[in-house]
Amino acid sequence: MKKLFSFLLALCMTISLAACGQQVGSGGTSSTAGSGASGSTQGGSDWPIRPVNITVAASAGGATDILVRMYAEKFQEVTGQPLVVTNISGASAYVTASTASPDGYNFGTMSTAFLTYKHQGMVDFTWDEGYEMAAMVGTSALIGFVVPSDSPYETINDLVDAAKANPGTITVGNGQGTPYYWQLAFQKATNTDFYTVHLGDTNELNVALLGGQVDVVVSRYTAVKPYLESGDFRMLCIAAEERSESAPDIPTCLESSLDFTFSPEFVVFVAPKETPVEALEGMNKVMGEIHSDEEFMAEIMALGQEVTQEYSIEELNSFMENAQAEIMDVIALAES
Repeated sequence: MKKLFSFLLALCMTISLAACGQQVGSGGTSSTAGSGASGSTQGGSDWPIRPVNITVAASAGGATDILVRMYAEKFQEVTGQPLVVTNISGASAYVTASTASPDGYNFGTMSTAFLTYKHQGMVDFTWDEGYEMAAMVGTSALIGFVVPSDSPYETINDLVDAAKANPGTITVGNGQGTPYYWQLAFQKATNTDFYTVHLGDTNELNVALLGGQVDVVVSRYTAVKPYLESGDFRMLCIAAEERSESAPDIPTCLESSLDFTFSPEFVVFVAPKETPVEALEGMNKVMGEIHSDEEFMAEIMALGQEVTQEYSIEELNSFMENAQAEIMDVIALAES
């Protein structure tokens, strides 16, 4: 089965993309989700014994920030210690997180987009050169072709058949990052060719589709959810192994006998190299406990995000190795 990796996380990753910037960047803003007692700086079996810092690669008030702060509140409920959020926009956030003291109390966020940063010259290290993996925060595979309600393409098979009958004539609106690479991977998997119209942000994509300027757009579910609910748009399929609990009415490409899957966008918690393993395992355990809270996860899923499975640190490292290898394949497609 063809399985190429995507760039970037539903609503959360949309904001992460917008945070892309200079390698040496601006300062950040900090806030604490509660208060906690001070203690030793080294991770231990009783971790955490003092406040934990996390550098978020997004501006305050954005979707990524909102997501992490939701987890920060639960983190304090579970551990009794606050998760202190510092927001830094751009690649500087990743540099800051990687160069923080590896004392077991400094973490950062990393999204799918980071896997391209070294290739683009935005940082000088890869995920495994700069970080220790700690915990999966969330994933989303909710990206796909979206058409207006009056489109002649009722199913993804209709679109594929039309594209093969008339190569390069169906106009597809797209932006940058994950949706664009999703389209390239889909074209390779299905041997189809579309005429791509590169537009700006999701608002421009929605306006173009509503106005009939393009036939189809590739978009995240969160970006078109209001139009899906109003009946103005239809999402033809997602490239996941199975339907999403967040959007169970949207079929997978596999259901339409199209051999195409696309790995979900993700957000993970990372720590500087040489962070004590006790702290890494402690964060992983806490996140697992948070993810077992059904009421809380319902709130997360309402944002269009989900965790498909729990990852041990070993499994998370394996996930990242595969992701990095697959991302280079997608980059090669884009540059060919």
